[in-house]
Amino acid sequence: MGLHLPLGDWADAWLPLVLTLLLAVPVVLYLRRRQAQQTAAYRAALDRPRPQAPTAAAARRERPADSASGSASANVSGSASASAASGVAAKPVPAAAAATGAGAGAAGARPAAPADRAARVSRLVDAAPRAPAADAKSTQPTPAAPATPAAPAPKKAAKGPGYANVHTTQESLALHVSSKERQSPTTQPMSSLQQLYSWMPGMDSINVANTRLRARLDPKDTAHPERYQRSKVLVCHDMKGGYVQDNHPQGQDMTGPTFTIDNWQYMDIFVYFSHNLVTVPPPVWTNAAHKNGVQVLGTFITEWDAGKVICDEFLASAHMYESVANKLVDIAEFYNFDGWLVNIENPIKPEDVERLMLFVQYLTKTMHQRKPGSLVIWYDSITSSGALKWQNELNALNRQFFDVADGIFLNYGWTEHHLGRSLVTAGSRQFDVFAGIDVFGRGSYGGGKLSSHVAVKEILRQKLSIALFAPGWVLENNEETYHETKQAFWQSIEQQLSPRVLLGLPLVTSFNCGYGPVFREQGQAVHRQPWFHLSTQELMPSIPINATNPFFPGDGMRAAFANLSRAVSHEAAYSGGSGLRLSGSVLPHAATSPPPCCAFRLFDSVLEVNRPVCVSVTFRRSPNCPVSLQLVLVLSKQIDGDNYMCLETQAEPVAVPLEASPPENKKLFEKYSVLPSVITKKDLFTRFYAPCADTSVLEPHFTGRDSEGSSSLSSSSSEWCTQRFVLFDQHLRDVSIKEIRAKLTTLGPTATAQEFIVDIGELSVIELGSTKKISSVLDVRCGNVEFRRLSSSNSNKRGVSLSCMLSWCCEPVGPSNEQHAYYNIYNVTNNYEWLGRSYSTLYFVGECGVKEQSGERGEVIFGVQPVTRSGLRLPLTEIPKTRLLYMVPDN
Repeated sequence: MGLHLPLGDWADAWLPLVLTLLLAVPVVLYLRRRQAQQTAAYRAALDRPRPQAPTAAAARRERPADSASGSASANVSGSASASAASGVAAKPVPAAAAATGAGAGAAGARPAAPADRAARVSRLVDAAPRAPAADAKSTQPTPAAPATPAAPAPKKAAKGPGYANVHTTQESLALHVSSKERQSPTTQPMSSLQQLYSWMPGMDSINVANTRLRARLDPKDTAHPERYQRSKVLVCHDMKGGYVQDNHPQGQDMTGPTFTIDNWQYMDIFVYFSHNLVTVPPPVWTNAAHKNGVQVLGTFITEWDAGKVICDEFLASAHMYESVANKLVDIAEFYNFDGWLVNIENPIKPEDVERLMLFVQYLTKTMHQRKPGSLVIWYDSITSSGALKWQNELNALNRQFFDVADGIFLNYGWTEHHLGRSLVTAGSRQFDVFAGIDVFGRGSYGGGKLSSHVAVKEILRQKLSIALFAPGWVLENNEETYHETKQAFWQSIEQQLSPRVLLGLPLVTSFNCGYGPVFREQGQAVHRQPWFHLSTQELMPSIPINATNPFFPGDGMRAAFANLSRAVSHEAAYSGGSGLRLSGSVLPHAATSPPPCCAFRLFDSVLEVNRPVCVSVTFRRSPNCPVSLQLVLVLSKQIDGDNYMCLETQAEPVAVPLEASPPENKKLFEKYSVLPSVITKKDLFTRFYAPCADTSVLEPHFTGRDSEGSSSLSSSSSEWCTQRFVLFDQHLRDVSIKEIRAKLTTLGPTATAQEFIVDIGELSVIELGSTKKISSVLDVRCGNVEFRRLSSSNSNKRGVSLSCMLSWCCEPVGPSNEQHAYYNIYNVTNNYEWLGRSYSTLYFVGECGVKEQSGERGEVIFGVQPVTRSGLRLPLTEIPKTRLLYMVPDN
């Protein structure tokens, strides 16, 4: 049949389209003509004659060989050789810029660029300031551009990976300067099934958490029956609906109090919660939790009428619910979190209940297959009839969902009788029943809030597990007294719980709480604004302060001290925003042997030391401090009658000639170029060790400075002192460190009371072999470049800034290298200005000031410094870099 419409209807249908085309054609023609003009102007600028350097020696004085720019482009000339020398073809990016990267381009060679593009690349490379040619026999003068700011050259030529190959990224010639500030990336939830279906891995890689889950002592480990608590603790985040200040994967400047968790040692599971269909945990939470061995779950939730529509759709068939489950598994696997809380809070059609149960079963099974050890927790809401009716217990009405999941989160309205019946119904799975506690107190046992510990105590008495919901109450309802309320809340909870035990090396921490008034890198303030970045949070002391901590090893020693305190303090920051501060007073006392001392217990652990281990501590003491600091390692079993290893941080290093060392120490020196710390004495079941006499061969990787101590970054503040101890003894095999303590010993008798402060900025226990496993990053690139003209009304921000996305890739983790923990990003051109930390292989650079030289070339060089899980890093002179060549347009 044909389609017949009246003439009037045809006019109504086609007239708007015709008018739109008539308006659009002139606009398109104008834009194309303007783009052609801008392109011609830009190419003319590139072809403009450049000043010639009179001699190669003059160019060498202008920019030393293998300078901080990391560019080897001076050895590349001609349209073909620019791509061939690097092994990487020109790659277009949407920006008025071109980038030259030093990052081992040979690892991933690309096809050669077309001749015309290669010619434009060659002009950009030739426009860059030149380093002298590598061929010493060449006498041809090297062309040079006018000098641009550059970082001071290192004393030695850098020999880091990737300097022999340079790749060049060609611009798209889309010249434009915006007046609008570009927003940094954020983490976002999904609100509909359409968003879930359309999600694909790789869409926002900057939100991938890179920290793997740390091992903890298995609660079923019968070798340590006294060191665990079988009841598990789940904490469900619900802070103002989620995604408030924590949805910035790179962190952000802080404008007010921010909700954080510092008590990971008491938790087993962390759920990030919001009222969106699919809640993806921000990577800052996953990174922080994984460092402490805590699993992280996202939330799949449907609610009320809108939720009923969603359930009707995805429960229509097995294909539909399996598709949803597969997407949820893909998301958890891609973003590197550990499972899901499934919360269905709307009625379900009776005929769909079985499919809902099969959905949970399929999701659980697939999660376990794809991510061993992952979890799916069911929330107590739907009954076996499909009714929305919270049971507040595990019973026959919700048992079928519990049977196909890893656990159930009970609603908050339970009583002692509900818990008792749940215990019977759960049988051997009693610890998979999580009794809910609403911290806001809405119908919770004990009233919640600062009385939440009452419900915790009852749950533990009934031998079930705990689910704390919305601990953000400590900030939401108590903003003026946030820190005091938070401390009181967790202290009351901690008294009921046992800290979890950390397993395995490395143990590295700066006691950074993840926020602070300034950000410090190795003692220096590199960001002077209040900031918040939970990914930077490090391990906190796992053993709480209580009646036995600190403790005094001898009779009468307590009388020599007063006002003892152990606190995480912003004023003690060495790396990040905080450090560990030990303080108090030494009271008048006479000389005794041994001298009075006290010990703060820090970490409960099982750290195997059957291989050479390096213990490092960075600390400082207040002026005229009356105490010295020692680290005490408590061993799992005696070695020749000794239970303790005391590392004396202020003892003089003891050097033993290599020829006088035992054979095993000589082998250690041959492999690592260091000798183990010397035992200075044995006393009271303790071995005392002096610091290593010479660890200079290790320093570049600990500090990021070269072996001569040179760096564009000045050395750390002289008030900080770092001591390293290498522990290697054949008697240490099959021995583990089960506790780490900080011991303070008085330096002598005193007639008056003296106050003291000892700050611990960094503490690490790593395998010595990890110093040989530092890998670089590959293929550093700069893309999505945009320029913005800053407002002249702000005297501090004038001119032009650029924003861009840096990207790189890493070598696969294997026996010869160690996983990277994070990356420091530097603006090399501006004297190695620290820009930030990345916990993925992407970093968004925003508001980076550049020189405004309309119509002239400029450059900015970015560097990426990898830092391993053992806290080791490439020296700055060796980090891969990428060069961005740009020209600010006139518009």
